[in-house]
Amino acid sequence: MSQSSTSKPQRGTLLTIALVLVILHGMFMTAVYWTTLGNMGREAASWVLPVMVLASLASVIAGAAMWFWKKWGIYLYFLAAVITTVVTLIITGSLYMVFAGLIPMIIVLYIIYPHLKHFD
Repeated sequence: MSQSSTSKPQRGTLLTIALVLVILHGMFMTAVYWTTLGNMGREAASWVLPVMVLASLASVIAGAAMWFWKKWGIYLYFLAAVITTVVTLIITGSLYMVFAGLIPMIIVLYIIYPHLKHFD
């Protein structure tokens, strides 16, 4: 075996910060959704609360998976961001929320892109 195949890939500062923010944001949003969306109307809370809590938990899991260089974490993070954005768009009706939901994901994926060869 060659030395390069057994050595751990180096995670740069920018990638480290991005992944830490993904995890912290997911944890924060899980807490926010869990505590505040329960105050919504019964119809909205019946489906919004579980979907948003699951999407934010998926984001935390995805961040941890990406930390350990798992490619499925990238796909899970993408899926969680899209689900969160769609639900937010349905609730608010604002197209600005699409950009607010997808731009952070696009930035994180842009940071990850040069490191894709390290993901398995």
